[in-house]
Amino acid sequence: MVKDSYSSGRQMMGEGGWSDNKPQDHADTGEQPMPLHSYAQCDVETTMNMNKQLLAVIKSSLYFRNLKDHETFEKVVDEIFYHVDCLTPWEKNTHKEINRSGLCSSVRGVGSEGRPTKAFILLLKLFTLRLTSTQVGLLINHADSAYIRGLGFLYIRFVIAPELLWEWYMPYLEDTEELKVDELDPHPITIANFVRRLLEQQEYHQTHFPRLPHKAKMVLAEKVKQYDAEHPDTLSLQTPGAGGAAADRRDDRGGGASGGGAGGPERRDDRDRGRDDRDRGRADRDDRDRGRERERDENGYGRPRSRDRDRERDRGRVERDERGYGRRPDDRDRDRDRVRDRDRGRDRERSRSRSRDRDRDRHR
Repeated sequence: MVKDSYSSGRQMMGEGGWSDNKPQDHADTGEQPMPLHSYAQCDVETTMNMNKQLLAVIKSSLYFRNLKDHETFEKVVDEIFYHVDCLTPWEKNTHKEINRSGLCSSVRGVGSEGRPTKAFILLLKLFTLRLTSTQVGLLINHADSAYIRGLGFLYIRFVIAPELLWEWYMPYLEDTEELKVDELDPHPITIANFVRRLLEQQEYHQTHFPRLPHKAKMVLAEKVKQYDAEHPDTLSLQTPGAGGAAADRRDDRGGGASGGGAGGPERRDDRDRGRDDRDRGRADRDDRDRGRERERDENGYGRPRSRDRDRERDRGRVERDERGYGRRPDDRDRDRDRVRDRDRGRDRERSRSRSRDRDRDRHR
């Protein structure tokens, strides 16, 4: 009988299984946490309305346990900036929707769950901080990374009440900044396209969002339809690579709905300031990249690609010559003649050897 020694594992996971990832000190923020909404058959306080399998794998990951030292919103945002480059929940080729079967399928340590991405691990970390409304607004308007913004939109979809989703998402239905949701997909999509998917779809890359009540789903569908009728040019933003003139049209209109909430004047001002900050941030990054390229050129790094191609071509030519490929017809004929002469010489030598053996046998 094997003794149950799992208490050490439960102790390592900490109270509630959060591995000592505790809420931030809201006395420092001067604001109360944003209200959370529990969807059907879910307790948002303990699950974030997330798929149970995905939630369990994230909680048990070493990376999530090590995030307990990131106790402030700013530290987690920096972590996202440096380590997130996609927004899928599972690392590629690690998760199968069909359960495995066989002799080892139920053995401890053998499973088909897959490995969660750092994006979703950090999304759960943001949840443990119990973000304020101001902090969520900072996420979705962040100037440095589209992936910080993307995680902010995902956070809203998981924990905000259905009747508030439109207020949060509508001002971004014309946002032309691009990101790659799936690292295997070569085509980025716009923030506008990403937000529309969050409004209209429940399935999301081998997981799912909390199910919207039927009435709320119909209301959102009607609002999207009405918005598209009033702004037909936004439909072009649903295709990869859309942007440019649509951003100018968005700025001319000012964006957002009238009144308070997420679409009110204050939110529009914040969004405009965030857009300006993002533009300045991109310009600074472009200047830094050009400076690095100049430095590499001065130090002899980053040589012209034509030289690399010449070296590869010469190396390939030498290898072909050594293997006998790519030779001229005259060279190949001479090689065949040498091989034929060598074979004839060996045949004559074997014939003489057999003749000598027969002569010795005859004289015995």
